[in-house]
Amino acid sequence: MPGAAHQAKAMRGAIEQAGRTPTDIQYANCHATGTPHGDIEELSAMREVFGKHIYDMKLNAPKSMLGHTCWASPLVETIGGIMQLRHGRLHPTINISQPAPEVDVDICANRAADTKAEYMLKNSFGFGGLNCCSVLRVHRA
Repeated sequence: MPGAAHQAKAMRGAIEQAGRTPTDIQYANCHATGTPHGDIEELSAMREVFGKHIYDMKLNAPKSMLGHTCWASPLVETIGGIMQLRHGRLHPTINISQPAPEVDVDICANRAADTKAEYMLKNSFGFGGLNCCSVLRVHRA
């Protein structure tokens, strides 16, 4: 089962290794499989790491449009996240009819969003507790 404590540890580790602080991250490309338990655990971990800053961030869920590409998910979604940063436009999280009450953050629900985000957190959480997070910075010309 997904676990917020381990996910938060992976997020913190990625942010620290990148030499950043949580407030440097403006966008999170979430693991978000669309399962009530998993998505709420990820959001809980993000609240732990980002605190009130989470309300200044944009989040989206690539799997809402792609489905779960299994072992390719981290790579496919990372490339998509980089492209979004480079073009300053975040894709929507689609098929959101009624978010859970815990989802009170900007998940780009059913709409694309402009962004000037410089740093992205990419979350990838897998079977058996394999948690991986990356922090990427976009370089614009």
